[in-house]
Amino acid sequence: MQAKQIIRSFFSDPAAGVLFTGADEFNTVLAAAGQDYYTVFIDAGFLPDRAAIMEQFSVSLKFPAYFGKNWDALEDCLTDLPDWLPPGGSGYLILIPNAGALCRTEGAPPSLGAPADTYPPQALKGLSGSFETLARVLSDAAGTLQDVSGTSLKTVFIF
Repeated sequence: MQAKQIIRSFFSDPAAGVLFTGADEFNTVLAAAGQDYYTVFIDAGFLPDRAAIMEQFSVSLKFPAYFGKNWDALEDCLTDLPDWLPPGGSGYLILIPNAGALCRTEGAPPSLGAPADTYPPQALKGLSGSFETLARVLSDAAGTLQDVSGTSLKTVFIF
């Protein structure tokens, strides 16, 4: 399957939560997503460790003060997003440019995201450390949010 087809399939599948793609597909991602998502950018270049991941997600998604800054709390806040942050008509979209920085930090293979990879479970193979945990939390939260409220949570790691 070509990158454009994978990206279109990702955005048309309500259950799809995480996608890895190359920077050369950024415009394809934006076109496929449309303008009807509540969209945030979280630059992976500023995510050197778990503490930074928690801080950036908290600030970018306006988490409440009680956010516990751990993986379980991150998943909980992601699944509760509609409680304080109204979604766009299509849901939420988290774009994570410079995702290669996570690979360098955690030792995951740099070729992971080029070209667009299928979304989980296949896309999560080969990840390590905080990068793997983040991708799994985002994927699980997307599934839970979709099941509970019918709201999409899409995350695109851009390499």
